[in-house]
Amino acid sequence: MSTVLSSAVSINDVSYRVVPTSNLAQLKAAVSQRPVSVAIDGMNLRFQMIGKDTVVDETFPCSSTSPNLAVTIVGYDSETWLVQNSWGTLWGNQGYFRVKMSDGPGVCGINLYGVYPALI
Repeated sequence: MSTVLSSAVSINDVSYRVVPTSNLAQLKAAVSQRPVSVAIDGMNLRFQMIGKDTVVDETFPCSSTSPNLAVTIVGYDSETWLVQNSWGTLWGNQGYFRVKMSDGPGVCGINLYGVYPALI
C-alpha cells in the first residue's frame, strides 16, 4: 500500500540518485537539471560567520574528507557553486553562499556526497 502525496505521485514512485563520489563533471551535470543535496564541513567558526561576499575556496579552514553539514547546490557559474544553507536569510548572502569548484573531494568535501530525488 502506498501513501499518496498527490493525485499523480505516490511515495512508491520516488527514489534517489547518488552522484559518483569526487566527480566534478557528474555533479555539474546533475545540478544543471535540479538542486542537489550535498554535505560539507561546516564546523569551523569562520564558516559559521560567512558574510555576503565570501567565496569558500582552498584557503578556507575546513576538511575535504569529513563533511558534517547538509546543504543544497542550487546552481553554478564558471568557477563556483551557488549553495543554499538552512540557517536562514540572516546568514551568508540571504542564506546562500558560493564554493569554488575543484576536482577530487572538492572544497570542504562538497564533491563527496551528492544526492537528488528521482521519480521512478
